[in-house]
Amino acid sequence: MLKLIRIRNFAVVTEASIELGPGLNLLTGETGSGKSIFVDALSLLLGARASADVIRSGADVATVQGIFDVEGNAAALELLVSAGIETPDGELILRREINDKGRSRAFANDIVVTTTLLRELRPSLVDIHGQGDQQSLLDPSSHIELLDEFAELSDVRSDVEAAYRKWNQARLERDELARSASGRLQRADVLEFQISEIERAALRTGEDEELEREKQILVNAERITEAASEAYDGLFDAEGSVLELLSQVDRRLDSLCRYDDRVLPHLEQLRNAKYTLDDLAHYLRDYLQAIDFSADRLRVVDERLAEIDRLRRKYGGTVAAVMAKLEDFENERRQIDDSTARAEANAQVIADSCAAFLKAARQLSGLRIKAADRLSRAVLGELSELAMEDSRFEVAIATAGEVEEDGFRSSGIDRVEFLVATNPGDEPRALARIASGGETSRLMLSLKTVSAPPEIPRTLVFDEIDVGIGGRVAEAIGVRLARLSRVNQVLCVTHQAQIARFADVHVRARKDTMDDRAVTVIERLDVRGQVEELARMIGGTVETARRHAKELLKARELPDPTLNNRK
Repeated sequence: MLKLIRIRNFAVVTEASIELGPGLNLLTGETGSGKSIFVDALSLLLGARASADVIRSGADVATVQGIFDVEGNAAALELLVSAGIETPDGELILRREINDKGRSRAFANDIVVTTTLLRELRPSLVDIHGQGDQQSLLDPSSHIELLDEFAELSDVRSDVEAAYRKWNQARLERDELARSASGRLQRADVLEFQISEIERAALRTGEDEELEREKQILVNAERITEAASEAYDGLFDAEGSVLELLSQVDRRLDSLCRYDDRVLPHLEQLRNAKYTLDDLAHYLRDYLQAIDFSADRLRVVDERLAEIDRLRRKYGGTVAAVMAKLEDFENERRQIDDSTARAEANAQVIADSCAAFLKAARQLSGLRIKAADRLSRAVLGELSELAMEDSRFEVAIATAGEVEEDGFRSSGIDRVEFLVATNPGDEPRALARIASGGETSRLMLSLKTVSAPPEIPRTLVFDEIDVGIGGRVAEAIGVRLARLSRVNQVLCVTHQAQIARFADVHVRARKDTMDDRAVTVIERLDVRGQVEELARMIGGTVETARRHAKELLKARELPDPTLNNRK
């Protein structure tokens, strides 16, 4: 519900703050007073195209601000949450500013937002019907919603939407599998080659380090043999070797110990050293015997190291990295192999979910077909009371076949469009090509009158609904607006006192002069002001008009004709 709207430097309005209420809010005023400025400002607030032309002459910026009660409005709250906008106490404050360059800024609860978000919010907040406005009724996609609302099909519609979501998700997965099928086959070939290449190499962790050591020995075998031989000879084999000299020293110290036992620990140290050097000599002897230089073995080692180096450069830098890459390749190959099973399972899910969707959609389609005739009769009954008795109204339903996936939607398998003929003898055609602004507003009023109450009431705005009518028809429109306002907030611009008398909130637009310039003043009327405004609208002598106005206000109780034509 729209609780308040503030307008500043917009068109001929310098500044206006209008507090609205639940029920029927009516805006009246003399011709040319600027009544439609209110509707234009509201449209701008909800994402209409901005232009510097709307700025009051002499001002730099035009501002429109609206305060909405969105508590319980799931559709609006979902959009706001996704945009990161909090709504404390269920209140939403929208603001739109347009500067003299034609640029605009939009805010929601003081957070900068896009006009796209404003336009997305509009259907869940306000439905505007007026001249030049891109009304929801002129969009055929809205007709199916109105038919379902009339027939009270929300439960069946929910089943269809759930079935559609499951089918559509499976279909999207199928399409993704199909798009990547050729790529997966090519990738599988590459993986098969890479896995085979690594597996054939039969790598061992640390093998490259072992081979590098062996190569070092093979390449330097002559120098190693020479050095090891000289070391062996010096220790053990040559005349005057270290071990021979140490044996001589051992004998001398042993003799010395006979005379002085203090030398004994040092003799033990010498003998320990001899044992160590003796072990080293035996190692060098075995080492020399083990050296077996082979040019063939060096070639084999070089080839193996070259293969390992190629795999390391290709797959990760180390043998461990190559082995880890092999595991990754094998896992990816298993996933590709699983995709075939996934495709088969997906095909079954599509078949099952499509069958479930079609079953629910056909049931919904049958209910719509039955409701279409009732809606046509109900709307025609309303139009006959609203000076459109010669009109024809039809609900055209086109149903997709069972294999026409392009015709599957979350709303089912039907396309619904309202067709109307406003002149005798004309064939019913699309609303956008036939109905005028006032006729479209009366048609929407008729549809809203016969429809079930919405789950979340919105603000319905009717402009020019009373064009070319008066008397009994104006009274009938007033009754329907008042009844509609019991479950929705209704805003209506009117010239008719028979309609204005039903107002719960009466707002008047009047022309005034300020600093030698014309300005529009928009103000909320009290009871006395309402009497005076109704008297002006009635015309005639002042006293007679006032008396008539008071009588109209006293007789505000709604007649109680049976208007529920849904059954």
